Amino acid sequence: LAFRSYAPEHALGVQVTKHDYEPVADLVVSHMHLDTVVPVEGRATTEAFLVVRNNDRQSMELQLPPGASIRAVRVGGKSETPRVGSEGTVLIPLYSGRAKDEAFIVALYFDHDVERSGAGFETVRLVTPVPVGVKSDILTWRVILPEDRVYTSFGGSAMLVDAPRSWAARALEGLTSIVSKPDASQRLDVRRLIRGFKSPFTDRQHKGRQFEFQGRVGTGDVEIGSAGRGFFLLWKLLWLVVAFVATRFLVSFASRLGIGASVAVAVPLLVLLALMIPAGPGLTQVLTSMFVAVLLGGAVSLVSWYASGRREARALAAEQAAAAEDEPEPPADDGPTPAPEGGAA
Repeated sequence: LAFRSYAPEHALGVQVTKHDYEPVADLVVSHMHLDTVVPVEGRATTEAFLVVRNNDRQSMELQLPPGASIRAVRVGGKSETPRVGSEGTVLIPLYSGRAKDEAFIVALYFDHDVERSGAGFETVRLVTPVPVGVKSDILTWRVILPEDRVYTSFGGSAMLVDAPRSWAARALEGLTSIVSKPDASQRLDVRRLIRGFKSPFTDRQHKGRQFEFQGRVGTGDVEIGSAGRGFFLLWKLLWLVVAFVATRFLVSFASRLGIGASVAVAVPLLVLLALMIPAGPGLTQVLTSMFVAVLLGGAVSLVSWYASGRREARALAAEQAAAAEDEPEPPADDGPTPAPEGGAA
């Protein structure tokens, strides 16, 4: 490289920055898959499958969920005995001396505590194992929950796969382009990714409601809200009655103001539709019940208004008929009185 200047007042400054080389990772978890069974109460069980690429590590350190107790560990299909690490972690023995990109599966089967909160509406929070000081790329997670509950909300850092969507969102998306579809670039083919994972510990069938989650980061947490079916039914009925009574009141109030019953019904319907579009499955059921109650309340108010108008019309007609009957008849007009014969007296 060269620089020539034809004018002495010009100059060229050159600055060189040397960056440190990024060290090659000696251990990578390219995929973590979890199967977690959560009972109605008590501890949960999780089977974890970690696709590991190891260059120089003799063991992998894992931070397990609170209260975890390991039942079994298999590394590359062979049973291994984990050791206790520092600060409550566990050390899983690994195979070394393999090719750089050669992967093997570390499988764990363990029990752990479940963080629960709430009474009528209960929230269950689950966390993944965390590889200490190791890069973890992809997370897939299948959570099996009791079937005798209604699931109302989903949260946490992991994304629910094929999340249930309200009928309002589906209808709006079908009619307009306001509701956009999820970004396909962020979605993983979870079923293809977990097709090869078969439990080496048990062949039992997981019975319950299954939900699948995914994450571009290999660790995270999941929060699932639910309620008992009986409690949730009473909750829906309560809001149905509230919506029905409130609609009747709004229609009556709007009529006194001269606004009109149609506006008093249309406004809460539009509000419920707007709330229903992003709502979860449980909240959608409640909002749908309220939507139906508003329609029923408006229909009953319309029928009552029509019947009241008919009664008032019949009463007015009856009053007019009665007034016509009570009015005295005017005397008959017989013409001028004839003069007596024979002239004047």
